[in-house]
Amino acid sequence: MKNKKPIISIIGDYFVGKTAIIESYLGYGFKINSITTIGIDIYPLKVKIKKKIYELSIKDTAGQEQYHSLSLNSVRNCQGIILVYSRNDFNSFHNIITNWINSINDLINLKKTPCILVENKNDLELDEQIKEEEINNIINEYNLTFIRSSAKENKNIKEIFEKITQLILEKKQKEEEKRKNTKYKMVDKENDIIEVVEEYNNIGSFSIASSKHINENEKNSC
Repeated sequence: MKNKKPIISIIGDYFVGKTAIIESYLGYGFKINSITTIGIDIYPLKVKIKKKIYELSIKDTAGQEQYHSLSLNSVRNCQGIILVYSRNDFNSFHNIITNWINSINDLINLKKTPCILVENKNDLELDEQIKEEEINNIINEYNLTFIRSSAKENKNIKEIFEKITQLILEKKQKEEEKRKNTKYKMVDKENDIIEVVEEYNNIGSFSIASSKHINENEKNSC
């Protein structure tokens, strides 16, 4: 049976650079006038960590209000989330807190889901910036990893996808260790023996390819 690629949803308001982050990683370059995402676009993506190539499926979601429900539904079966706001748009940061996170938490337990908060467009020089205290509050409350990036300058773009992959791998390892340590008993109602049952989150299995088989185009995207 073929392994399923872990699904990662990238979420945030429109024009914060979600698509630009993906395209920058894939080596497509930066487009000043990029086309706004409508609905959900899916990108196959490969990440190289310690000489292993991990295959991911990235859901690039629309940030417009009319697609809000569709974008949120993308997190139901995902194994990781990337939340993006723009450095030059305080409302996009505020919406991460008041809109996206609260809505996501209604569907899944965000604190138990590998998640990265990304401040994009970090190439811009601004007089007024989002306060560090506000950023730290949301990071600590929801156990998020924080990365500042610039899709335009290709700054910390690779780190975003490497980190979310590492977080998913770490969670998968912890779940497997927990499963091995779980003791099961036979159900015997007459002797009052209770069966121990434990549910696990749905964690996708990585498809791993040897780095020896990566062609030149794939190398450029890793």
